[in-house]
Amino acid sequence: MPNYSRSLGRAAATVAALILTLTSGGSVQGVSSPSGSIVFASFPPGTYGNGTSDLFSIHPDGTGLKRLTNTPDLDEQQPAFSRDGSKLVYRVSDGHFHPSSFELYTSDANGGKVARITNDSWAEESPTWTPDGKQIVFSSNRNDPNPDCLLPPCRLDLYVIRSDGSHLSQLTNLLGGTAAFASVSPDGATVLFTFLNDAGDTALYTVGIDGTGLHQLTSFAQEYFHGQWSPDGTRIAFSDEGCITCPGSSIWTMRADGTDVRRVTFVPKLGNDLGAQWSPDGQWLTFDRRATSSFSTTDVYVIRADGTQQSLLIERGVNFEPTWGPG
Repeated sequence: MPNYSRSLGRAAATVAALILTLTSGGSVQGVSSPSGSIVFASFPPGTYGNGTSDLFSIHPDGTGLKRLTNTPDLDEQQPAFSRDGSKLVYRVSDGHFHPSSFELYTSDANGGKVARITNDSWAEESPTWTPDGKQIVFSSNRNDPNPDCLLPPCRLDLYVIRSDGSHLSQLTNLLGGTAAFASVSPDGATVLFTFLNDAGDTALYTVGIDGTGLHQLTSFAQEYFHGQWSPDGTRIAFSDEGCITCPGSSIWTMRADGTDVRRVTFVPKLGNDLGAQWSPDGQWLTFDRRATSSFSTTDVYVIRADGTQQSLLIERGVNFEPTWGPG
């Protein structure tokens, strides 16, 4: 994994969630069990660096670990549940991390009925569903001259496509940075996303699902990224100060208008908490905690949205990018 300069540290971390890997295993102790199912990407024990990642599911109390994909030549990453919990969308790559090979696939929640959604020479990233399950919003570099470019000064915009792969349309047309980590509001009207500018700074934006009404929600000075709507649309979970080489990003929540900011996690020294996802009832969050120095130390956690009852969900291999469905 390359080392990035401080000036691109935040950029690298933000695209880190666009990029890589994590763990699985034991049960959570002493926690009143939330409901649903958590799906995450994982390099099983001993395979990080010489193998590929697959998708696994687990109950939020740490039991019931199940492998959903088993493709030795492909990486499955960035899973996202449909709102009803019946479907997954995720990114598949060729196992050598060539961004131009990044394509989107869907499957049933149990890993069955796999369908390819995109088939082109550009990078497709960070997919998510609209609440009705009929469309997928994602990030792509198809407006950049280099199909293997992900980090600034690359250009990535948001797109929406029907779940059968038809009717592709462009949502954003932003110069000077990359748009990623889309989250669609519960009413389906608004897309929240991260804009990473060419200086390596991040801010949260919103745009209508029809591509109109672009609005900057937070300042670049705040360095918020990877925002996710709560199931009722009243709050947003996000990370701050994300960086591979400069530690310190934690999980926070705020009201949908950017006020009432509350800290949820207190990341240990030399670590970053990334990719928070809400439980279907809005009472819990799952996220991955990554060591600053190495992606090979990454674990999935669950925590109440008020910052209490944090627990390590699984501890085997390299686990990352969890998503939470009603399951």
